[in-house]
Amino acid sequence: MRFSQQCQQLSAQVVRNQIIPNSQLTDFQRDMLLRSDIVDQDYLLREVVLAADGEPWLLGSTLIPRSSLTDEQFDLSKQGDVPLGLTVFQADQVARDQLHLATISSPLGELAARSSRLWMNQKPMLVAELFLPPSPIYLKE
Repeated sequence: MRFSQQCQQLSAQVVRNQIIPNSQLTDFQRDMLLRSDIVDQDYLLREVVLAADGEPWLLGSTLIPRSSLTDEQFDLSKQGDVPLGLTVFQADQVARDQLHLATISSPLGELAARSSRLWMNQKPMLVAELFLPPSPIYLKE
C-alpha cells in the first residue's frame, strides 16, 4: 500500500538528517547492507515522522551509504519534508530485498515494523519503518 494514495497530503517531518560514521552502525545494519565495499564508509542517516494530512502514520529511518548519494538523478541528502519514497520510486531502477517484518510492543500497543534494503539505480539504502496506530495498515477491510 502506498501511503500517498491513502491521503490528500503526505509529508515528512525531518527529525535527523546527518552524516554518521560507519562505527555507529549496528551489526544488524551491517548485515543488511551485505556489501563489503560500502561498510567502511560514512552514511547519511535520515529519520522522519511521516504524516498523512497532518496525522503521524510512520516513524522512518533510512541509512544511505555516501557512495549511494553520488552520481544520482536525485540528491537524497536534500529531501527536506518530501517523503523519501516519493523520490526513490521515481528512479529508473528500484528494487527491494532483505525484507524483515516484526511486531513491537510499545506503550501505544503492538505496532508493526519492517526493515528492508532498497536499491535505487543499483545503489543500496537501508530503510526501517515503525507503523503508528493511525496508519491505514491497521484498517480491517
